[in-house]
Amino acid sequence: MKKRIFSLILCLPLTACFTSNFDAPPETSVRIMAADEPAEFCAEHKDWYLLWGILPIWRTGADEIIVREKLVEARVSTQDRVSDTLIIIGTDLLTGFLPLFPQTIVIEGNRTPHQPGNPPKMPAMQGRNRQSECSS
Repeated sequence: MKKRIFSLILCLPLTACFTSNFDAPPETSVRIMAADEPAEFCAEHKDWYLLWGILPIWRTGADEIIVREKLVEARVSTQDRVSDTLIIIGTDLLTGFLPLFPQTIVIEGNRTPHQPGNPPKMPAMQGRNRQSECSS
C-alpha cells in the first residue's frame, strides 16, 4: 500500500490540465481537412505552460500560420510526444516540482483545394510517416 501511495505522489507532478483553442483566421474561408486527407504543408510548434497547465506562457497562433502559409484547407491537432514528457521530468527535477509543460501542435494543410482523385503536390519527403514530415 505504501508503494502505491509513493508511486502516485511521484507521478503527480507529471499530470496537467490545459486547453488548446484553435480559431480560423478572420475573414477567410478555410475548409477543415479530414484526418486521412493528404497535406502539402506540415509544421510543428510547441505550446508552453507552467503550474500544471494553469498558466499558459506561449501559445501557437494556428490562425496566423494558416494566413502566412496561405492555406485554403487546414487540420490542426495536438500530440503528446516522448520529448514533451522528458522536458516535464527534467524541469520538474531542476526546479523542485515546478515543471514546464510543453504540448506539440501540428498544423497541416493545402494551399490549393484538394480534389478527390487529384491529390495535392506532396513535398519531396514522400514515403515517410506523417510525424517525420513535420519540422519546427
